[in-house]
Amino acid sequence: MNSPVQPIEVLLVEDDPGDELMTREAFEDNKIR
Repeated sequence: MNSPVQPIEVLLVEDDPGDELMTREAFEDNKIR
């Protein structure tokens, strides 16, 4: 049984811009928009 995909929002609270970039790149690499 396939359920429809529901969008979610992610709140990223990070004090290191490098960690923010790494997270965004990981999302992009895994086709998470």
